Amino acid sequence: MRTADLGRLTEADRDALAAAGVKLDIDLRTADEQAQSPDLLANDDRFAYQRISLMGTEKMDLQKMMTSFPDSLGEAYVQWLGHSQPQFKQVFQRIAAQQDGAVLFHCTAGKDRTGIIAGLLLDLAGVPKAQIVHNYAISAHYLEGQPKDSAMNAQIMALIRQNPEIGRKMAGMAGTAPDNMEQFLAALHSQYGGAEGYLKSIGVSEQEIQQLKVRLGQAS
Repeated sequence: MRTADLGRLTEADRDALAAAGVKLDIDLRTADEQAQSPDLLANDDRFAYQRISLMGTEKMDLQKMMTSFPDSLGEAYVQWLGHSQPQFKQVFQRIAAQQDGAVLFHCTAGKDRTGIIAGLLLDLAGVPKAQIVHNYAISAHYLEGQPKDSAMNAQIMALIRQNPEIGRKMAGMAGTAPDNMEQFLAALHSQYGGAEGYLKSIGVSEQEIQQLKVRLGQAS
């Protein structure tokens, strides 16, 4: 399952996740994101915890990221397929290695890094493109009530005050427009032949891919 920042979980929330069968928590954030809002499952003995920064950096330098960011989220997602291959490999190998229970993976907003991982898993499971796009696009609905007082949001607002042009660019990154995922899936299939081809190309083994398919209910 994918989710956003887990820094606000209550004890009841943690109990509910344990009761739902969650055994592994993969944190896709950078080290400084984790420091700003510690994952509250990390020190709960009921859950295995592993942090893998999907962007391949441990510091979220927003100003640097915004000045070099592509014109759309979809373009960024496609770039990550190439730039973050060691991190994608590590994430999918860790999911494949988890023999029991459910796997939870999250970032800060729960739409970009987690959205890509979910898109790859759904494609591997044979889910139709339209359903994968819908799964991504509906995130905007669930993000409406997300708290806005995080340390990262404070950094973003300060950055926008200093540079209005960055603010205009970030405005286009806030949502989950369907064409972002459509662009990602188109590149995934044209460049790699789909999720399975991509995973093979980055070094995930045939056995690990089979284990992933078993977890996804596509093999026995």
